[in-house]
Amino acid sequence: MKKHNILKVVLISIFIVFLLSWIIPRTYYSTEAMELLEGPERIQLGLFNLFSYPQIVLSYFIHILFYVILCGGLYGVLYRIPAYKAFLEKIVSGFKGKESIFLVLVMVLLAALSSVCGFSLGFLVVFPMLISIILMMGYNKIVAASVTVGSVLCGMIGTTYGADTFSYVHSILETEATGDMLYKVIILALAVILLIFNVLRYAKKTKSQTSVNKGQYIPDTVTVATDKKVRIWPLVVIFDLMLIIMLLGVFPWSTVFPKFTVFTDVYNWVMEFEIFDFPIFAKILGDAQAFGEWGYALAQVAAAALPVMVILTTIVLALVYRLSFDKFLDGITDGMKKALKPAVIMSLIYMLLIISTYHPVQLYFVKLLLGLGKGLNVVIMSVIVFLGSFLNVEAMYTAEAILPYTMTVITDSSLYSIIAVIFQSIYGLGMLVLPSSIILMGTLSYLDISYGKWLKHIWKLFVEILIVLIVVFIIMLAV
Repeated sequence: MKKHNILKVVLISIFIVFLLSWIIPRTYYSTEAMELLEGPERIQLGLFNLFSYPQIVLSYFIHILFYVILCGGLYGVLYRIPAYKAFLEKIVSGFKGKESIFLVLVMVLLAALSSVCGFSLGFLVVFPMLISIILMMGYNKIVAASVTVGSVLCGMIGTTYGADTFSYVHSILETEATGDMLYKVIILALAVILLIFNVLRYAKKTKSQTSVNKGQYIPDTVTVATDKKVRIWPLVVIFDLMLIIMLLGVFPWSTVFPKFTVFTDVYNWVMEFEIFDFPIFAKILGDAQAFGEWGYALAQVAAAALPVMVILTTIVLALVYRLSFDKFLDGITDGMKKALKPAVIMSLIYMLLIISTYHPVQLYFVKLLLGLGKGLNVVIMSVIVFLGSFLNVEAMYTAEAILPYTMTVITDSSLYSIIAVIFQSIYGLGMLVLPSSIILMGTLSYLDISYGKWLKHIWKLFVEILIVLIVVFIIMLAV
């Protein structure tokens, strides 16, 4: 396996966007003039700009780096708690001879939660645990990556109620976030079925093969005194409580259940509660938000909420299992070191977005592609979203970059709900293979899987889901 493969792929991707700024004329849509503004001048990216842009990345997206490193710290502490290894072994032994059932359960659960709650990057906090279990069951790292990354992205492809990731899409198109639910459920079900079929087929063929460096993802057994009993249940309760709170926080309650105001009411009561005219909880919690407002589109809120939950969980686990302060610090430090590489990779990917924003060229291709057909052509629209996903990284910025101009070409608003479904499905599918996929490249970096090896494995699933999506899009257009 070539050294630093994932880093090289990301750097090559940045270089490609760098070259585009020199070749393609500046092309962008002015919302004020409500028209497409084109060159002929080019806004070439210079070397000094190229090396100053990482500062912009950190100023806007440091929460990604922070969250991933804190997740690493959590697992560094877990590796020093005897109950964690005992818990993993209990899961493995419980599914002995039925490992495929475990894989299916994980894929269905992750895809369903991703579809209903959104939370795609938030699921990174459970990836190391699931990866350890899958490797302990005898599967290789490709299976572990397919189960974790594949499931979350299938949920994104078939997003139902977790509309926060694509809320900006719906706000631009003025469509209902929960519209076309039948089609979304069909897409979700078919994507998950295809994922399960491909994963189980590959897992069966490769289970007897030995993965290189598998041991570094499996915690060592921590020695305990013979008179001490290893208690697993506190770990399970604390970890599950963290996940439940996170999921409650990111689920779009006001979108799905407009009349459900319990969490907002409780939040207001807590923040307004005073002792001797002093708002004690408001001062302690600071800029906290009610459940349902921790979503991905609210970057500053999510940036605070998710890391806070991770660090609180880490501290509580250390206290419950009576880790010494030195062991706690050693665990945090070791875990953060291990997470630093994928965290840097994930942050570096945002260079694509920064360059595309300051050196806009993508609408040159959008205009060219839209000119190839009349009205809504689902294949052309799919290509446009796929290209935009590479350049803009996040769904919100992809929507902002391509949809306003697209709406000036496709003026029939009755088609916008179909465009919304195409957008979320193709964006999610693109994240399965594109080097701009934060969750994919971070996981591949963590598992030390080369990008080429991943593409060689995943291309069949990609094509199968793409065919299903095109068929569904054509049916939606015809009905």
